[in-house]
This record gives sequence, C-alpha cells and structure tokens, in this order.
Amino acid sequence: MLSTIIKTTTAPLHTRLEEAMFANAIMDGSFTLADYNKVLRVNYFVHQLLEPIIFDVLGKRTGQEIEPGKRKKLPALEADMKASEINLSEDQHLPVNQPSFHSKVEALGALYVLEGATLGGQVIIKRLKKNEAFADLPLAYYNVYAGDTGVMWKQFLELINQYEDHDSALQGAQKVYNLYLEATNAIKRA
Repeated sequence: MLSTIIKTTTAPLHTRLEEAMFANAIMDGSFTLADYNKVLRVNYFVHQLLEPIIFDVLGKRTGQEIEPGKRKKLPALEADMKASEINLSEDQHLPVNQPSFHSKVEALGALYVLEGATLGGQVIIKRLKKNEAFADLPLAYYNVYAGDTGVMWKQFLELINQYEDHDSALQGAQKVYNLYLEATNAIKRA
C-alpha cells in the first residue's frame, strides 16, 4: 500500500520534524506559549504555501474525492494565530525553497504529510488541554476535523492507496517534510 511505503520511507524525516516542532516538550508538559507561537507560525507558513498548490494540482476530479473545502487548515490556523495575537504576515518572506508538484500522485504524497499532521493533532490537543497555559486558546488547528478525524484519515488513505506511483508520492511527501524543516529552522532563528 502506498500509504505504508510513504510512512516507512519518510520515518526519519518525520522523526526530525517531531523533534524540531517540540514534540518532547508537548508530551512532557514543558511546552510554552512561545513554543506554541513558533509552531503556529510554521504551520501557517507551510499551509499558506502548500494548500493552494496541492489542491490546484489535484484538480476537480481528485479534489472532489477528498473534499478540499473540508481539508483546508488555513482558517483554523488563522483563528489560532489571531487568538495568540500573531501577525499573519510576519513570516511571508522566509528564505525557503517553495516546492512544486508535477502530478496528482506527488500532490497526494504532499497531502499525506499534512493529513498525517492532522491525525497527530489529536494527540497534541489532549496534551495541550492538560496544560493551564493553553486553557483560553481555541486550539482550532489541532482539532480541525474534531470527531471526524479518523473518518477523514481513512477516506484519504482509501484514495491514496489506489495509486502505485511510489516515487512521485515519496517525492511529494519529502518535499513537504523538507519545507517544514526549513521553515522551522528559519522561524526559530528569527
């Protein structure tokens, strides 16, 4: 299955990204509001760049199958950033390489990373809700699908597993992981 190949092959990138995005601090409760603001900025920057490109490449047929209107995270990220009083244009000019996607399968590989992050958001939101520092924040991004997260993930897996172009899907996923890592490093330095 294509999803298993992506997961296994990109596992080292996934681990690096988790480390860069404060996964240990989230899990041990030492995650701060300053850390959270950096994570929001990274996610907003990445989604702002990628969502239009990915959904454009997927086109109408594949786009309808995955319901892009339901899968866009920018509105949730914007709500979280406004609640945290972060300027939405703060990171517009980060020095990163903007990826492009040349096929539907490559775009689906890219979307695999974003959808996987949404699935992982369910673990993160449970941890953040235990931390009093986050009590008054909407945490909309981490709960963007709410009770439908599992269903949305399964629907996505059913779609991506119909394809066999492993190389293109892996390229798409790797491009997203690399963009996330570049953006994380740039925002941490800022």
